[in-house]
Amino acid sequence: MNTAQNAAQRPVYEIRIGLTKAAIWRNSNDQQRSWFSVSFNRSYKSGTEWKSTANFGLGDLLELAKLADMAHSWILENQREDSTAHLAETETQSELNSAPKLPSVTPTVPPSRSAPMKPVPSGRR
Repeated sequence: MNTAQNAAQRPVYEIRIGLTKAAIWRNSNDQQRSWFSVSFNRSYKSGTEWKSTANFGLGDLLELAKLADMAHSWILENQREDSTAHLAETETQSELNSAPKLPSVTPTVPPSRSAPMKPVPSGRR
């Protein structure tokens, strides 16, 4: 998908804090690979008209950092879902059944090497 096609699309997810917004976009290429990108902007009013900018001042940076963190979390979660769905589509059931089965192992906790604690007697000392 080229930049002109991507510009005509809508973001797959938007996050707003105050007047600052993160837009998350899905991108793909000819090899059927996809990835996400994020654009940030801030709305402001000039006279009676609302405008937006990609420039941020000192007062916007904390909101911008929080938006970046939230966008990062959203992308990680949705990449996991995409890769799980992609894996299910590309692997056949016979490939899954032909994989060697590993025995399940129950972890054991090694005995403590410290001396056992002695009970403290009640009463006066």
